[in-house]
Amino acid sequence: MKKKSSKLGSPKTSVARAKRPYTIIVPSKGRYEKVKPLQSLGLPLENFIICVNDDEEKAKYEAANPGVEILVSNKTGCMPNRNFLLDYFPEGSKIIMVDDDVEGLFMQKGPGREGLVKMSGDEVDELIRKGFEMCEKNGTKLWGVYPTYNHYFMSRTIVPHGFIVGMWMGIIVSDERFDTNVKFKDDYAFTCQHIVRYKKVVRFNYICVKAQYLTNAGGSADFRTDKVIEQDVEYLIQKYPNWIMRNNKRKGNEILLKFRPKKGD
Repeated sequence: MKKKSSKLGSPKTSVARAKRPYTIIVPSKGRYEKVKPLQSLGLPLENFIICVNDDEEKAKYEAANPGVEILVSNKTGCMPNRNFLLDYFPEGSKIIMVDDDVEGLFMQKGPGREGLVKMSGDEVDELIRKGFEMCEKNGTKLWGVYPTYNHYFMSRTIVPHGFIVGMWMGIIVSDERFDTNVKFKDDYAFTCQHIVRYKKVVRFNYICVKAQYLTNAGGSADFRTDKVIEQDVEYLIQKYPNWIMRNNKRKGNEILLKFRPKKGD
């Protein structure tokens, strides 16, 4: 296992981080004036860190986002950046990785299918604390929310074997790392890794995340192609044949995670 670096920034920022119950990390590239979670989640700016690729980007993000800590990874690509963050924070740290185009978290209005309402900052904070609390209670290191902004299929349940979408991932840092063999379906691989190791994750099916990751310029959208995604799909189906399968109800290279533990697990 890779030894953690003890150099976690200036003494001032290190002390500030140590006092946080959690840290929200927003990996970002080319969107320095449009880091939506800083406003959309309704939480204090000191709870956030923006992670960028290089010093040139850091200067742009600092100018556009005063009061927010900017971390430089000196890495290229989504997976190397995500793994840099997991290496950067000590084991046991409670972090939330959030895409930079997230427009907020939304909750079902009631027990039926009446629609969605955007969560306030206090509600988001309460959810985050509950997510990590449930991870610790259930002996796992990963939690998340319903992956689709569509109230019709949501339910008032919390499930242990659901797909954790990469737009919003609550992680208790361990020695698990993102699979660098995939480029865009990394959240499926990361979910499988945690279910295999810890037997469960935690997913809130009555909360969903909204973002425009397929249409916004910048970030990884500029490199997203059908060919690359198909390579991810083939790799994941071969690695997890019992749990990952193609979604035959939708066109293109969409996949499904259907995990059921064996008896005795």
